[in-house]
Amino acid sequence: MIIHLRNPEALSLQPVRDLFARAFADDKPIPLDVFLAEATRYLPDPRFASLLGREDNIYKALAVVILPGSPMFPLPQVYHFYNEGSVKLRNTLTDAVVEWVKGQGYNGLHVANWSGAADKAWERAFRRAGQVEKVGSVFRIDF
Repeated sequence: MIIHLRNPEALSLQPVRDLFARAFADDKPIPLDVFLAEATRYLPDPRFASLLGREDNIYKALAVVILPGSPMFPLPQVYHFYNEGSVKLRNTLTDAVVEWVKGQGYNGLHVANWSGAADKAWERAFRRAGQVEKVGSVFRIDF
């Protein structure tokens, strides 16, 4: 089961908060407290989707998707994708992401692998949505 989280007050529910804590462990891609502060602001925004997946009555998966705010960024971005559940849950979450993005009038998306997991895992997760093509790399430069 997938729900589209829109109410910032839901972030105070322990099962929801626990899922976000697991998904943002090791501060990837950003620290949990930073994400929660931003999510509190953006959950009501129609350009922001936080999709949560439940399996066995436990929240086990989430996807954070952001629509572009400028023609400089032509496609929505899957900012974060996390699944500790089954392959079926992962596929259901992927399908929900694609359905939401298509419903917003887009025919593709960008996915950034911030997790440190192999790119092949991301390709498997999104292959069911369409052709997956690696189009570049992301580098972090610390000063």
